[in-house]
Amino acid sequence: MIKVTANTEWMVDDRKSLSEKGYTPQPNRLLPNSYHDQAPFRDGELDDQTEIAVFAGGDDDSKRLAVRMAKEAVSLGKTVDLYYRPHWMPTQERLPSEQGNTFHATATDTAALSDIVKGLNSPTARTKKLRQVDDLAADLQGKQYGSTFVVGTYWNRSIPEIRELGKLTGYFASAVDCEKGNSFFAHFMERYLLEMTDEIRTVDSKNRQVLEDRHNSLNKDIIFVHEQDSPLKGLKVLFLPEFDLKLDMVPRWRAEWPATNLGDYGIRYRVRGAVEGQTYRPTKEERRQDPNRANVEIDHTKSEDSLRRVMPDIDWADVIVFQRTSNMFSKKVFDYAKATGKPIGYDIDDLTFGDRAIPVFKTMGIDKRVEEQMRDADFVTVSTEALRNEAAKVRGSTDSIFQIRNRLQLKELAKIKSRKHEERHNDIRIGWAGGSVHKPKLLESKSMVHDLYDKYGHEVTFVLKGFDPQSTHFQEICDAFREGGRDVRIEGYGYTPTKSWTDYYRDLKALDLDIFFAPARDDSEHYGKSELKYLEATHTGVPIVTPAVGEHACVIKHGINGMLADVKDMNNTMFACIDQLIQNPALRDKITRNARRRIAKDYDVSKSGEELHNLLRQVLQK
Repeated sequence: MIKVTANTEWMVDDRKSLSEKGYTPQPNRLLPNSYHDQAPFRDGELDDQTEIAVFAGGDDDSKRLAVRMAKEAVSLGKTVDLYYRPHWMPTQERLPSEQGNTFHATATDTAALSDIVKGLNSPTARTKKLRQVDDLAADLQGKQYGSTFVVGTYWNRSIPEIRELGKLTGYFASAVDCEKGNSFFAHFMERYLLEMTDEIRTVDSKNRQVLEDRHNSLNKDIIFVHEQDSPLKGLKVLFLPEFDLKLDMVPRWRAEWPATNLGDYGIRYRVRGAVEGQTYRPTKEERRQDPNRANVEIDHTKSEDSLRRVMPDIDWADVIVFQRTSNMFSKKVFDYAKATGKPIGYDIDDLTFGDRAIPVFKTMGIDKRVEEQMRDADFVTVSTEALRNEAAKVRGSTDSIFQIRNRLQLKELAKIKSRKHEERHNDIRIGWAGGSVHKPKLLESKSMVHDLYDKYGHEVTFVLKGFDPQSTHFQEICDAFREGGRDVRIEGYGYTPTKSWTDYYRDLKALDLDIFFAPARDDSEHYGKSELKYLEATHTGVPIVTPAVGEHACVIKHGINGMLADVKDMNNTMFACIDQLIQNPALRDKITRNARRRIAKDYDVSKSGEELHNLLRQVLQK
């Protein structure tokens, strides 16, 4: 294990020398969770102590975790010395000073703690409620505590002095420290805290996994405070989606999010995307010299290299789950994994297989590749009941086929706030979200748009998420909606990159909608589709109107938690549903309340974690 010295010379080491010491950041595919008020301590941990010290960082999550620590300790009759640093880097210098960046207060009861919290949250109140510390080493001289806790990397430069207080336990509230400042330097700051504390903890099992991914050479256990007993503790699961997490939302819905709570049971996991052919785009000059060249080509050398990169992960894992892999390159990985003799899972969320496969997948021959891997897998997971039925036809049995719905990270989404009702618009905003591949369905709904405009005029605005207002796609839709000289109000909002999935849901909520509509067809594609549009509409706080097809027909009860149109007469029946919602605001509110209750009960990713844990137990006990 790398020894980190207690002085500050490491902070001015250059990137090259740090890399040589093994501090190279690992690829991070998982996004950390925020702090959601989880309990910070194990049961009975503070029973034999009278006084603790908590060193809080200034980011919101670290500050909230530190306050929760102090509240629990004070409620048990303990004295809390709380030290606080509001700034991660108080100056722009390479070796920053902490002058004016260190504060202290002591809490012995809830009233004192309430005053301290005001000082933490307000720069104006800070000088009144907290004591500024100019010399931390002198301030800590001679002090001893039953337990000392440091939250986040804000205190790294003072760790040598803090260690003198006794056993030091480090916490990461949300594992977002690597997002600050220079990514390499921030990674090293994170590693320094991991190395220099006697024990390191998280209160979120996914954040433990994020840290282990980033620091896979760390010779120390990262402790999740609330780990549950399970016979699967120590199991290692590898998820191999076809597409990269940073490029597509599907592997987040089907791999990262369902696995979010596996760590609650002591299961370790990795998500490694891009198990597909790597592409190359010829330059204009290359295409001019050879007009027959395609705009996008498969780079076989890079593709083979991509596959070799995931083979060590397969060797690491005890169970491997492929997600929608369907190409010649991923088959090589599948065959390699199968040859290890380890249990293999196959996850699918689209009807890309079987007699009712979406035609484009049949044309490309993808359906046969999917079917081969589904038959060879030890178990299959699907997102909808329809896919479960079709998978049973391919495998010849319903055995070892499990439905795990698409769900949302509800606690993360709860942070995204909408404007208050009285600050909103006066028109009725009718929203849609999708991309260019969904444009034909949107165009097919134009007669519904015409009818709504003919009745309501400028009282309605259509809000389209996924098209840049300057794009030809958007202009084509506008032309169709405005046929016959109709001056339909249309707003266009571009595509949100999926690198940070929360941005997409934040953008959805910011559309400030009243009604969400999702056109669909009675075809193979929609037969197997999940209820994601229902989830998106409910997240934005509005009712959905959609045809009764796919999983929407199963989970939506007309007039209760959504409005269902007749797919055979989509435009007329969607118009009738939207018209009813426009006329009846109380119905809109009732549907939204019911939908939110249903989602809170059945659609948090923690439920997917339970289902994954249970199916793994079932598969491994065979």
